[in-house]
Amino acid sequence: MIVRPNRGFKRFAKITNDIAGRIYGLKSAEQQAVRGGWPAVGIAAWRERRRRYTVRIEFSQAGGIVYFPGLNKPITVEVDQLDVKDAEELKRLVDASHFFDLPAAIGLPVKGMADYQFYTLAISDNDRQHSVRILVPVEDPALLDLIQAVQNILNSAPTAIQPPSIRTICPADRFHLYHPQSLRECCNSQ
Repeated sequence: MIVRPNRGFKRFAKITNDIAGRIYGLKSAEQQAVRGGWPAVGIAAWRERRRRYTVRIEFSQAGGIVYFPGLNKPITVEVDQLDVKDAEELKRLVDASHFFDLPAAIGLPVKGMADYQFYTLAISDNDRQHSVRILVPVEDPALLDLIQAVQNILNSAPTAIQPPSIRTICPADRFHLYHPQSLRECCNSQ
């Protein structure tokens, strides 16, 4: 293979990686040494491909003393848009709670019990989907950890919360929480 003088370092790094693969075999120790050597000298010629692990969590709570059905819509968290640390922690908590093995409803209100509260947690993980309705207080410690982590993310990471049109700021710097229609009415009144 001929390397032309105007190729640049990134292209040259890819060529040396390909040649090492042809000579010593794909994924051989020699090819890995060549591939690992370029980033060590500051040339990032390629990105590592990662398996796309998509997790979407939808969370809502209902019931209780101050429950307003119109304002309590489910909120979706796109886990892939979170910090890597937060995303990995959520994925670990989903696995630790055995969420996909849980029944569709956990806990039943006692007959005559008033103002009970429950959470609905729906998680889709690539090809798996599951939804669980959980009576408060949550008895399972692993499930409680998952719910608390989701609530913490909802309170601290608004960029991962969907849909973005519900939580938006209009040009008049007013915060609209409820509905895109209120945004249009506010901005049209300017």
